[in-house]
Amino acid sequence: MGGGVDAERKQVTVLFADVMGSMDLAEQHDPEEWHAIMRRFFSLLAAAVESFEGTVDKFTGDGIMAVFGAPVAHEDHARRACYAALRMLDDVADYAAELRRAEGLNFSVRIGVNSGEVVAGEIGGGESAYTAVGHTVGLAQRMEALAEPGKAYVTQSTAELARGFLALADLGEFAIKGASEPVGVFELAGVGEARSRLDLSRERGFSRFVGRAAEMGSLEAALRRAQAGDGLAVGIAAEPGVGKSRLCHEFVERCRAEEVEVFEAQAQAHGRSIPFLPVLQMLRAFFGIGEGEPEQLAREKIAGRALLLDPGFAGPAADVRLPRGPRSRASGPPAESRGAPAGARRDRLPPRQRPEAAQDAGPADRGPALDGRGLRSDARRADRLDRGDEHAGGPELPARVRAPLGRLRRL
Repeated sequence: MGGGVDAERKQVTVLFADVMGSMDLAEQHDPEEWHAIMRRFFSLLAAAVESFEGTVDKFTGDGIMAVFGAPVAHEDHARRACYAALRMLDDVADYAAELRRAEGLNFSVRIGVNSGEVVAGEIGGGESAYTAVGHTVGLAQRMEALAEPGKAYVTQSTAELARGFLALADLGEFAIKGASEPVGVFELAGVGEARSRLDLSRERGFSRFVGRAAEMGSLEAALRRAQAGDGLAVGIAAEPGVGKSRLCHEFVERCRAEEVEVFEAQAQAHGRSIPFLPVLQMLRAFFGIGEGEPEQLAREKIAGRALLLDPGFAGPAADVRLPRGPRSRASGPPAESRGAPAGARRDRLPPRQRPEAAQDAGPADRGPALDGRGLRSDARRADRLDRGDEHAGGPELPARVRAPLGRLRRL
């Protein structure tokens, strides 16, 4: 392979996943039964890899090796690998629960992830000829061997690329066979707060915002039209890196300073496999639903918010259900997720946030101006209204909410 015309150096992230104690488990089962169990396991792992546009390099008997960033190059290959790992942990945990109930089988996965340079290309022949080789691959496999059951370990190099976007627990440095120096190891704990590079810049502190007076004036004029009842959409187009995201951020901050409710959603490259991900993010923001929150609390928030729009929603036959999204792993809960991202699965999108996904509640998923306590109070008010109490109290519906609602009714 080395030096072959189809081989090239690439920056990638390599993921290994396998079943903990697979030989002992296989010995306890008929070969055909074990084959069926592992076939389902492989399908779960492969689906997680493919959902974030990674490549399954090979199946290893009791696990897989996957590559992110080759042959299709992705700038965010480390994040994609981590999101895929979170989804694997959640999916396999569900599958393991089924096996415990049906077979009494203790089944768990462990995952190792590492980022770095490899030589990727064709080796040998056949459809599965494409592979990646190099020290990066071996170190990813060492992370898998080091990981505890039901956990994913990543190296320092992966952590540096994913920091902010993923929640990471520093485990310290380990002496790894084949590595000349101790390797920093982190446990992948879930989806982080950041949804874009702008979020990382916000944490470090922005430079002074200058210029863009004309563009800001256009956005503010559009806002005034919307407040007057003439809603519209505004598109911002420019070359990469000229400040589109910063312009939007500054405009949003001005809106919030005027007590204008702002609901954010972001289209993310790794979330293409999640149907209507930006719409899901928008709905979560509107109803104030954080990633991984219990379903009952989400239902209460939806009911409370809907009641602010129209008390008539509190009918006896009303059955408000929250659409399932991506799941995610998070130190608090992810999805996305089931994505990514994907927000933050767990994202039962996302629990940890499934990215599919993602994800969990970062800037893209921040709720409305009413906080969780206010929304729960609205839910209790809804209960009183449903019992016929005309004096349930609560805040008057703001004019900026009433006016758009009237237009929707006319439509």
